[in-house]
Amino acid sequence: MKDSSSPRPLGPLRAVALAAAVLVAGACSPPAPQDEPGPAASGEPASSADAGESSRVTSLNADFTTQAQLVEGLTAAVRNVERTPDSRGAPSLAFDLTLTNATGQPFDATGVAVFVFHGPDSKEALPAILEVDESGNGTLAHFDAPIPDGQEATVTYGFGVYPDHEQVLIEIVPEGSEGLYFSGTVPT
Repeated sequence: MKDSSSPRPLGPLRAVALAAAVLVAGACSPPAPQDEPGPAASGEPASSADAGESSRVTSLNADFTTQAQLVEGLTAAVRNVERTPDSRGAPSLAFDLTLTNATGQPFDATGVAVFVFHGPDSKEALPAILEVDESGNGTLAHFDAPIPDGQEATVTYGFGVYPDHEQVLIEIVPEGSEGLYFSGTVPT
């Protein structure tokens, strides 16, 4: 995943889809268009997902071990959601994203984009570096290789989420496909 931290305007369908996902998840208001993130995967706009379909929005369960079908034969699981400081000590939210490939062919996970929105106004969360090496360098989380058929891969993502914001919406967008949304409440 290549990250772009500059916001870009929402397309009309994506704005409606994201608003529907937030409303289905029980948030108070739809997201503001200027808070839409740049794509985390390829620098290209993510597809216009119809998140209003309940099959595209999955509620995070209480123990944060939620999974859903991303595309046919590919399952996405969000696990181990927790609040933790990032590498600079700023408040962030960390979670493991596991992709399980049963598509019958290798899946190029390098094109998967991950976004997080938080709070009652669905503010965009910027990606956070959770760990740095001994020389002080760190990188943003991303899948860096294809996943062979019958195997899975896990990456731990971090995003800056205000400590008093309980409502989160995690969007996972494989390159060229609709996004899948995980929504829920994270204790403060």
